[in-house]
Amino acid sequence: MEIVKSDVLIIGGGLAGMMAALAARSCGKAVTIVSKRPIGKAGNTLVSGGGISSATGEEQNNAENFLQDIMRSGKGLNNGTLAHKLAAESPSILRQLEEYGVKLVRKDGSYKKRRPPGHSVPRNIPTDWTGLAYQNRGLSFMLPLLDRIREQNIATISGVRIFQLIKSDSRVVGAIGVDKENNAYQFLADGVVLATGGEGYLFAKTNNTSDITGDGLALALAAGCRLQDMEQVQFYPTMMFDPVKVPISNPLFGAGAVLRNAAGERFMKRYDSAGDMATRDNMARAIFMEIQAGRGIDNCIYVDCTGIPSAQLKEQYKDFYQFLLAAKIDPTKDFIKVSPCVHYSLGGVVIDEFAATGVPGLYAAGEICGGIHGANRLSGAALMEACVFGRQAGISAASQPAQQKSERTFESKYSPNFTIGDCSATFNTVRRKMWEDVSLIRSEQSLQRMNDYIDRMAQETASGSLQSVYLRDLLRVAKTIVQSALVRKESRGAHFRRDYPQINPAFAGNVQCWLEEDELLFKFMPINTMSS
Repeated sequence: MEIVKSDVLIIGGGLAGMMAALAARSCGKAVTIVSKRPIGKAGNTLVSGGGISSATGEEQNNAENFLQDIMRSGKGLNNGTLAHKLAAESPSILRQLEEYGVKLVRKDGSYKKRRPPGHSVPRNIPTDWTGLAYQNRGLSFMLPLLDRIREQNIATISGVRIFQLIKSDSRVVGAIGVDKENNAYQFLADGVVLATGGEGYLFAKTNNTSDITGDGLALALAAGCRLQDMEQVQFYPTMMFDPVKVPISNPLFGAGAVLRNAAGERFMKRYDSAGDMATRDNMARAIFMEIQAGRGIDNCIYVDCTGIPSAQLKEQYKDFYQFLLAAKIDPTKDFIKVSPCVHYSLGGVVIDEFAATGVPGLYAAGEICGGIHGANRLSGAALMEACVFGRQAGISAASQPAQQKSERTFESKYSPNFTIGDCSATFNTVRRKMWEDVSLIRSEQSLQRMNDYIDRMAQETASGSLQSVYLRDLLRVAKTIVQSALVRKESRGAHFRRDYPQINPAFAGNVQCWLEEDELLFKFMPINTMSS
């Protein structure tokens, strides 16, 4: 087993992980990043829209207004302290990103800003992704940070999946992982940051990358962390799957795009008074219900961009326009078929404003965390979250006192067998069933059906191999979603239950879950007890 020592260990090679690594390095610490996929090409930032939402200091777009939009979108489930930190620190993140070489688009000396649905003012700032593929616009963030990581001599190890955190007494002091050749690694560090993203790939219909399978959430649970709001899974309303797979960007609606059903009718006002500028949760559910009502086309509805002036579409959305033209779709006259899909994990690890998980030595940042966005997330706020809390997690992990890193090998009860192998069929079945029973519209019946399936599969996969650990972890994370959805007997934000279709003030609070003697426990925490 190869032993790798550093002051700070970052698990995850996406935007949050890279921001954490650079922050820890700026504190003078030796840093190692380990990731399943190549550093800088891991996680969902890769396929993001290349735009980040931020306060910019103008009277109409100050931090307080940004915070109000975040809280309103979150429908009472946000952690106000975390949301305040996100909004307040966002302007400094813009400056830091530019220092790192990220090219934020400016016009007449000021940031160019767009207004996606849910935002009260324009504040979504696009990056310059010239030379990048339209589907990989997120590289406009990742590549400059990767260059800086190399300049700072930060150690990077790709192709390694972490399957166990190492604890000494009650403190996390490292991790154990294996690569695809079944070589084992032991990482030792004073501070550890989890930045592995959410669990969106546990659903069959998703725009998440294939490495977002909830690994970090399972690691956090096993280490003693609490998760919250796992029932809150955000759906992207307008994903095009055919003839190419690409999200149809939300800012288009601010420019004049509208939704239409198979008959060409604009339908959003039936579901939300904001119409085509509704927040993502309401828009996704409206599309889903319109399709279910038989008013869709090929299980899709249309995005109509013809109301956007042709010159604006060709200039302001040049890359989008040219990308669709290459797919033989002309958005100046053709409608675009879209449907909802799983987009973002709103729930996750409970953290404080210092990115601490409550487990000594362990921090978390990015989509793996819960509480910041509440029951719904604004467009572009995830990238800002990754930056704000990635930076904070790196600083906090770097502040940990030095531990004596022994040469001894920590024991693992699992045999090193990294390949998915014969569990891939089960994994695909889990994904299909999660979409069928736990997606946009849920019920006691559908949730209980999925819960029973998870319990059966958990019994069948209980062995000592790493394959069974992989299945155990994904089933465990799936169960946190299902059981939390059963606890929340109301509809709020991204969580909608057919049998409880209204918001219930009694559920103004968070559903938390944790492991106790290898059993998942769940508890609803009303707002007035959430800090206890």
